[in-house]
Amino acid sequence: MVVRKFLQPIIISLLITLAATPGYAQVVAVVDSGVAPGTPNVIPGGFDVFNNDDDPEDQTASLHGTVVARVMASVYGGVQILPIKIVGPNFIGDTNITNRGLRAAAARDDVRVVLKSSGPAGSFSEWVNIVNSGKLAVMRAGNESEPNPNRDGAYAKNLGGRAIVVGASDASGNIAPYSNRAGDSADVYIIAPGFNSFTSVQGTSFAAPRVAAVAAQIYAQNPNLSAQQVAEIILTSADDKGDPGVDRIYGHGLLNVGAALAPRDTGGGSSSGGGALAAVAVVAGGAIVWGILRNRDGDSLENTFITDVYDRGYIFDMTKRISAKEASPNLFSLMSDADLKTDTFVVSQGVDNSSYATLTSSLTEIDEMTNRLDPTYTTEDYNDSFTKLNFYQQSSDGSKYRFSLNDSVRTELGAFALSREQNQSTPGFEYTSTFTNPYLSFTDQGIASHASYKLDENFGFAFALSSNEEPDKYGLESDSAVIEGHYKKDKAAIGLQLGSVREMGSLFGGASGGVLSVEESNTISIGLSGSYQFNDKFSVIGNYTEGYTNVDDWDQSYLQNFSSIRSNSYGMGLVGKGVFRQEDRIGIGYSRPLKVKRGSADLIVPEGREDFGQPLFFDEERINLNPTASEQAFEAYYSFQPKKNVQLTTYFLHRKNPDHNSEGGSENTILATLKFKF
Repeated sequence: MVVRKFLQPIIISLLITLAATPGYAQVVAVVDSGVAPGTPNVIPGGFDVFNNDDDPEDQTASLHGTVVARVMASVYGGVQILPIKIVGPNFIGDTNITNRGLRAAAARDDVRVVLKSSGPAGSFSEWVNIVNSGKLAVMRAGNESEPNPNRDGAYAKNLGGRAIVVGASDASGNIAPYSNRAGDSADVYIIAPGFNSFTSVQGTSFAAPRVAAVAAQIYAQNPNLSAQQVAEIILTSADDKGDPGVDRIYGHGLLNVGAALAPRDTGGGSSSGGGALAAVAVVAGGAIVWGILRNRDGDSLENTFITDVYDRGYIFDMTKRISAKEASPNLFSLMSDADLKTDTFVVSQGVDNSSYATLTSSLTEIDEMTNRLDPTYTTEDYNDSFTKLNFYQQSSDGSKYRFSLNDSVRTELGAFALSREQNQSTPGFEYTSTFTNPYLSFTDQGIASHASYKLDENFGFAFALSSNEEPDKYGLESDSAVIEGHYKKDKAAIGLQLGSVREMGSLFGGASGGVLSVEESNTISIGLSGSYQFNDKFSVIGNYTEGYTNVDDWDQSYLQNFSSIRSNSYGMGLVGKGVFRQEDRIGIGYSRPLKVKRGSADLIVPEGREDFGQPLFFDEERINLNPTASEQAFEAYYSFQPKKNVQLTTYFLHRKNPDHNSEGGSENTILATLKFKF
């Protein structure tokens, strides 16, 4: 079984909208001073416990209960407010009246949230009755600058996680000076703005309705949630304030409405049931990603229905989160290569064999200037430190061995190997996979080995093994093997490859655990490479590799029922050594990176559901995985030593339709590096 590492959820509020939930407006009972006639969002059925009638008109000079209702409606326009009046014109009331009001709220089946924001405290037993009836209790913390909530707010900590006590924040988001602190109720305490546009008066009474309104909206997202779950969503989505974590001043922190309503811990689900893998960055192999995005007839990916761990439904534009895994050179990968520090250690030196080891380390940081050059690449993607360890051995009979940690042995194969044999120089092309074998590994992390043998002056063979694992970033895991035979005659050389790669959870290097992932993919590849040396300075090299892939579906993926997939890549170039200066290197190359040429799959995307708890329904279409465009890359380099300990290298790269994206345009990169050896 493959253990998948999910990418960190990235919530983009502009890309996520709530799925329609008609008929699920939620009622909040506001136990306060009543409401003025015409107050928005008030529903019939309210009552005046203070005067024992059915007219809960607000008679306070400050219109306290009316302001509370308006604050709630401003936070959530769909809230339904049931006013229960427990105080008279001068906030006169008593515990018995309050208890009758609380009992009335508990008796209403349509009420989901009970907000107590003014008046004398009720009895603890009445609050127990409220939460036992399945309702969420929301209370004010109080305005006495005390270390703990008081009055009804003091009960919240003993109501089994089904209550929230609310303190007040100021305009800066810090706890207001007058607000009672979290104290012994920190586990159920949160702050919210204690000010509003409806009155100049501030207090926790006007902070609490904001939390109640958010609770009502969460219930509208999924009416089947329990009071404890709603409280958990609100508290754990708060912005941390004060000391890290839950503390005795801020409790859980400042109410974050957007975070409370956004998907939480999304996962699971596909054509086999459940919700969708949602709100995550989805990284697919560059060989197929634009085939998926460009060859669709419908817009199901733009309107993907997703659910979170609380079974709340959302509509999500998945196309905004799908990207190609960068397999081709770019500005920052080139800068990373230029920033390598390699130390060489001689292990043994003898007549029959010699061996040495190299240790390569790098720490490439993206500063403000390089980010301005291409803002699409971020520090999260490229601020990576790494260490590569290689051990080399060569025998007098011509056999060579290499063992590597966190480094690919790809450059020991294909046209690169033939060029090295003929003119003792490794080409400086950055598109190494097109000149060697693109399937050998899709990440350098892991272990690899290579061995080559000479049978005689003309014939030789080599093999490479690689076991790679990159669990943190893309969840890649693969095992691969390549065997290669080559024949050399005078100025010409030719090589033939046969390879196999097994990817666990991914296809062509795409991330595992995403909506475009697979259970397993197995590719058999065959490659042909060649080299011809014109003279002692120039050679022409070329490589062509073709692969045939079979895919095992993953039941949580949007892609199902894969056909067999045919893919290929190729590259050709002119390379030279000692052309203008002794030991200089020059090259001009053309590459067409790995691309699917034939293959199809069913794209099955969740569209919605009839009701909560009901099965999802899906949009399904058969799509061609072959991208409509082909990336074409032209690169050139020149490297020489102006002085003994100085190396100057210039590099140019032009990419047309990057990653086979027909709308990708063109990219040009020019890089010059100057290295000093001390």
